[in-house]
Amino acid sequence: MYSLSRFLSLAKTLLPIFSLVIWLLCSASHSSSVALSKAPSWMAVIWLFWRERCTQANIWTMRVAFGLLLPLVLVLISENNFIDDLPEESFRNATGLKWVNLDNNRIRKVDRRVLEKLENLIFLYMEKNQLKEVPAFLPPNLEQLRLSRNQISKIPAGVFNKLENLVLLDLHHNKLSDGVFNKNTFKGLKNLMQLNLAHNILRKMPPGVPNAIHQLFLDRNNIEDIPSDYFKEFPNLAFIRLNYNQISDKGLPKNSFNLTNLLVLHLAHNKLTNVPFISSKLEHLYLNNNSIESESRRHVGRPGRGSGR
Repeated sequence: MYSLSRFLSLAKTLLPIFSLVIWLLCSASHSSSVALSKAPSWMAVIWLFWRERCTQANIWTMRVAFGLLLPLVLVLISENNFIDDLPEESFRNATGLKWVNLDNNRIRKVDRRVLEKLENLIFLYMEKNQLKEVPAFLPPNLEQLRLSRNQISKIPAGVFNKLENLVLLDLHHNKLSDGVFNKNTFKGLKNLMQLNLAHNILRKMPPGVPNAIHQLFLDRNNIEDIPSDYFKEFPNLAFIRLNYNQISDKGLPKNSFNLTNLLVLHLAHNKLTNVPFISSKLEHLYLNNNSIESESRRHVGRPGRGSGR
């Protein structure tokens, strides 16, 4: 397993080389295609931070092809770059990639053949881009997929089916509505521990959430009610965030949060007038900015009676 500290240490060692690469990119005024196939084959990391605008280069549509860099394990091309799509030749032959960070770009689409070749990829970060849908043909060994702050309003059918190793899926701050989700949307995510759907346009709780979930983030939506026994199938659920929704007493079944392993519950900024029933094992409860008038010990459940079992 490669650690972030190891990546950063190696990156610092190779900074002079990276600076040369960036200078060459900014000097390529007649080409929008970047091919690094002549770079030394021993390079384990390419770190391209464009903090200054390349005034001599026309790179509004970047083409990144890492032809012969077979040992490459990390690619970070972020911090306000100009990449707007990933064509088929992107990362060509770089089958050893384990970590790709394309945050803070303008990527609108990803060619279906780009990602399916990266069989060893573990981390894929594409936050703050312009994606309209979750990219298809995702690598089967992904453990983290971060797609927050895009314009995603569509999740293709079966896109997660082969991602049994995925533990984190971050889709917060997109344009996901209730119609996007069905009982099979998350099918295949057997080991998912964290699901972040915050700051979308949901009015209902999403169906088909994987049973292994530990952390569920649904804050800043328009959710009005929670179905009876919705959380019953999540024995490991420890952290729920539902603040900034439209949940009222009427939309909250009596034992919704009386869960054995629940430790943290965020319900601030809703429309509650009563404290919900909770397990005595709960450690943190946030109810600020509701309309609660009184509290009562009767709202604390008995130990061992959570999860509706």
